[in-house]
Amino acid sequence: MGRELRRVPMDFDHPIDRIWDGYLNPFRADDCTACDAGGYNPETKQIYDDYYDFANTGRKWCYDITQDEVQALVDGGRLWDLTRTFGENGWEDKVPPYVPTAAEVNLWASPATRGFGHDAINCWILVEARAKRLGV
Repeated sequence: MGRELRRVPMDFDHPIDRIWDGYLNPFRADDCTACDAGGYNPETKQIYDDYYDFANTGRKWCYDITQDEVQALVDGGRLWDLTRTFGENGWEDKVPPYVPTAAEVNLWASPATRGFGHDAINCWILVEARAKRLGV
């Protein structure tokens, strides 16, 4: 079932079977062929496409990140499985603070360990970090 929740005022009154203009996003880039409506420049889009490599080009790098990219994830408050412990008060930073190695993160993210791995937020942070490092 495809149901959507739309928040409008309680006294909202609009004709049925007509799209309400407030529901449409006027800033959507549907027609942008350069970035494929994703907002990346062509070089960064290639980095993003290669991250998961759904096209099977052999350039997948989501399980082969570098130490500077690990640092970007740590700075972004990610990698809680590796940088924090879960105790009586919930998640707490390890003492002293711990920054995992790229090898640890790559193993943690790989399907071989069946862990949680990277999510879309990590992907966004990693693509940005790699693009900055490569100067694109």
